[in-house]
Amino acid sequence: MSDFKYELEVLSPLHVGSGDLITPLEYVVVDDKFYRVDMSAVFRDEEFNVEAFMEAVGRDERLRFSDFSSPELGKRYERYALALSAVTGKDLESRAGDVREFIKTKERPYVPGSSIKGAIRTAMLWNALKEDPGKLRALKNHLRRLMRQDKVDKKRVGEYIEKLVFGKEPHCEVLRALRVSDTEAASIERLEVYEVRTLTTIPSGHRWKGFYTFVEALKPGSRLTLRLKLDDFLMRREVASVLEIEDKLWMLEKIPEACNELAKYTIEGELRFFRRYARELSDILRFYEDLHSKVAALLSSGCDERSFLLHLAWGVGWHGMTVGSLLKDDAVFFLNLRRAFELGAIRLCGNCGGKIRGNYCRRCRKKLSPREVRKTYVPEYPKTRRIVFEDGKARYPLGWVELRVCEG
Repeated sequence: MSDFKYELEVLSPLHVGSGDLITPLEYVVVDDKFYRVDMSAVFRDEEFNVEAFMEAVGRDERLRFSDFSSPELGKRYERYALALSAVTGKDLESRAGDVREFIKTKERPYVPGSSIKGAIRTAMLWNALKEDPGKLRALKNHLRRLMRQDKVDKKRVGEYIEKLVFGKEPHCEVLRALRVSDTEAASIERLEVYEVRTLTTIPSGHRWKGFYTFVEALKPGSRLTLRLKLDDFLMRREVASVLEIEDKLWMLEKIPEACNELAKYTIEGELRFFRRYARELSDILRFYEDLHSKVAALLSSGCDERSFLLHLAWGVGWHGMTVGSLLKDDAVFFLNLRRAFELGAIRLCGNCGGKIRGNYCRRCRKKLSPREVRKTYVPEYPKTRRIVFEDGKARYPLGWVELRVCEG
């Protein structure tokens, strides 16, 4: 078993959700700190009005912990405390927002190996299709057949691509030989509560959607170790031949290169997107320019150090989870694909950016004149980006990490 120890460094805030939300009844914000309250301990304190609390919960009202007791009581019974910016704290309190919880073990955050392997898997799929025009052509033909059907089953697309690239059946695919561990658990202090807003494009540039999302996320600069193993037995020629993956073993040797190639392609696409729609978001552009320099250096070294970039977990968007970017070069094909799979609004109003049905704009609440109809446009897809805010300013995209081999 070839065994590599890797260090994962967080380059932009990383949120891997537990699936749970922390409601305003379970936290307080005091002096620019987010305190998650130990509710079991609070219930035992005579200062806390348990009856009023239970009545309010039964009415399903949007209430805060401070509606029943002082924030200082919540602070006294903290499960843990996290940093957050002053503006994020005010926005969180004023909106009585839920906070998406980061996955943890014994109150310590970690990154599951499944999240890392999933991002590697996407990169390997993307790279294999890019390097093999025959496979990409086969995928397009398969999609054309699906688009001719009355009802499109999206799950069948993923299954077809995986079999096309990795092997006929899950139990005998080439990625069975790759094992990725969970990272070690980090200190709770490596988490921060961040405010995430959604940017969407309009004809004149961009606007921000009205809703805010709050997340626990690992801070940039956080470092966690994990192990990446290759099963030498499954990679033996005679075993690979039985599993019918002998012609796919090369992919395992190209993991760093495949990940960096996809990262470079994604970064260049994001630079074009932000230069076109949001040039004033200087911190975002600077982040991507620096990231582009980093991945270019990794690729020019031939990935000798086996270091690579990944874009993973919540907030990476459509490009980070699919190989769909390879289909965008054929504009007509991609537009038909969007219609068949309902990928975003196809035509938007030139006045307000709202969706159009026929010649009626829902946001303008009127029928468009022939001249206005001619101004409608086909929007970018995807046309939204989730952006991390700090102190009221757009600072980071989500989910970029670097993995590098370390000793031990």
